Amino acid sequence: MSWILIAIIGYFFLGLVNIGDKIFLGNFIPNYKAYTFLISVLGLIIWVLAPWQLFWPGFYVFVISLMSGALFTGALLSFFYSLQIGQVSRVVPLIGGMVPVFSFILSLLFLGSNFKSYQIWAFLFLTLGGVILVRIPHKTHFWHHIWDMISHHKHSRKYLYIAGFSALFFALSFVSSKYVFTSAGFLNGFMWIRLGSALAALLILLDKKNIDAVKKAIDKVFSRKGILFFGNQGFGAIGFFLQNLAISKGVVAIVNAMQGVQYIFVILLSALLSFKFPQMMKEGGDIDKKIIIEKIIASLFIALGLWFLFK
Repeated sequence: MSWILIAIIGYFFLGLVNIGDKIFLGNFIPNYKAYTFLISVLGLIIWVLAPWQLFWPGFYVFVISLMSGALFTGALLSFFYSLQIGQVSRVVPLIGGMVPVFSFILSLLFLGSNFKSYQIWAFLFLTLGGVILVRIPHKTHFWHHIWDMISHHKHSRKYLYIAGFSALFFALSFVSSKYVFTSAGFLNGFMWIRLGSALAALLILLDKKNIDAVKKAIDKVFSRKGILFFGNQGFGAIGFFLQNLAISKGVVAIVNAMQGVQYIFVILLSALLSFKFPQMMKEGGDIDKKIIIEKIIASLFIALGLWFLFK
């Protein structure tokens, strides 16, 4: 199967997870540090394949693998925090809009990537589509809103800075993962990276308050409603695995730029859930025709970017 199709399927599952994350953080596991810890540690499940797929990658690749995993845990931590203080329809596109740009730059600097002309056009349209989807349904223009956040609103500046750090950490993790996959093989590298993520998550337990929060989260996970948590994480595991498989086979910057597909899934799913369960999503306000037109234009840009990849 083409790495492009693998990425699209992966982003569908990750779109489902974005919605589930908002629901669980608000109603199931309110502590974002405990949530990050659980997700990072659960990533070790892939080690069931260790007897058949694991081998020593060499000291240098081993260190890069651990760093890549630790960066991903840091990205999750900042992502979930921004998701908790913001809105899913704002936080997810904003972070995702910056990840491909950082990935493109880092790929040029550290991977020596050479992009073909059609790949550059695909990257531009996919990224542009994602940026347009970031447009917030306010009376002011999106970039005016961003400037207002930077210059005036302290709470909004905090959310913007955290989102920026999260995007950078995600990009660093994905680019370093590409190096590990190339050097050590996909499954072997994936296991070492997940180890680094779990080890970094242990640092969360240095604070006693976080230990108590993790204990409460574990109690909830093994309660009757815990099946929903595991179901959501199951979708996340599938999506994340497919995303990394696409990165190992394809171009990391373009795979990340394809997150625009994920934003479309998030917006559609958010809209459906907002109609049926408005209190669950905690999103307010009506969407006027102008916003709908912008979303359609963004979707067309993303479709055009995919066309460049498939042609």
